[in-house]
Amino acid sequence: MNELSVKEFLVTIYKYKKPVIMITGFAAIISVVVALLLPKVYKATVVIMPPQMESGLGLSSLMGNLPLGGFGLGGEDEGVNNYLAILTSRTLNASIIRDFDLEAEYESENINEAIKGLAGNTNFVVRDEGTISITAYSEDQEKVAPLANAFAYKLDSLNNLLSNERAKNNRIFIEERLNQIMLEAEAAEDSLRAFQDRYGIIEIAVQTEESLRALAEIEAAIIKEEIELDVLLNTTVSTNQDVIQKEISIASMKNRLMAYTQGEDKGHIIKSVQSLPERAIQYGRLWREVEAKNTVLTFLLPEYEQSKIKEVKQSSTVQILDQAIRPFKKARPARTIIVLLSTMSAFALCLYGVLFYEKYFMEKSE
Repeated sequence: MNELSVKEFLVTIYKYKKPVIMITGFAAIISVVVALLLPKVYKATVVIMPPQMESGLGLSSLMGNLPLGGFGLGGEDEGVNNYLAILTSRTLNASIIRDFDLEAEYESENINEAIKGLAGNTNFVVRDEGTISITAYSEDQEKVAPLANAFAYKLDSLNNLLSNERAKNNRIFIEERLNQIMLEAEAAEDSLRAFQDRYGIIEIAVQTEESLRALAEIEAAIIKEEIELDVLLNTTVSTNQDVIQKEISIASMKNRLMAYTQGEDKGHIIKSVQSLPERAIQYGRLWREVEAKNTVLTFLLPEYEQSKIKEVKQSSTVQILDQAIRPFKKARPARTIIVLLSTMSAFALCLYGVLFYEKYFMEKSE
């Protein structure tokens, strides 16, 4: 017998209908019992808004928008990745396990096993619109919503702590640069005063003064860009696009400054300082240095005050869009699906067994 026709197939099934029905019915009963014995599991979901980047163009804003880890490309996507890193961190999960006594619920021997159990009962999803959903599962219908909300609250607390720590580092960095610039400005002013005491005040033309002021502004801009580059290099990798752009910008401004001071750019409105008398050149350099340092100070002083405020600032960093609420229905197990799949699988196996037995028996008889 090579192949069975439809009629032969039906005849074979009918021939062994009693064992097929008995086995399938037994499997159905077993699956119903197992499905009823499985514990009910409930789920609750809290939805949070994506992290908001700080507005502004200052140094503090630049520092505030840098990623915590410093290895990404920055921006909103990196902020979301930081949230996910905190949510899956050992610190946050261990804290939740202690608060909800999950070691006993998961029957874990130690905190590491409990963390694995909690990871298997939580799910973090970044939705298409950018929001983040935090879903928790538990057999306790009353506990599951507070458990999900706890992730959002502890995310806010830990993120705030890390933000303040980063703000402290930023404040220390700005403070060091501010002190350095103040010393350099004081030294430049002393040098200019000593020059004036020796040679007197040198009168320079209005056009030359404007040229020196423009050069001082370029030097101040270079210093500011170098400070921001130092911030980026301390918090991210050298291949970061922001780092590369800063380096290109600094190199461009230095080339422009050199061209102006050496008189290579003949067509520009800035008068070359090389055309001035020797003492006027010396005076111009000293005056320009003082002007550049004071310009940088006017930039750093408000940034320093802002960094001190951010260091002690306590505010909510996580915006909850939808809080988790007590679930009314179980999430799993899907008892109907379990029973149907088990019964259908048993029936299919019975059919295969019957056909195999019939074919083997008939071939042996022949």
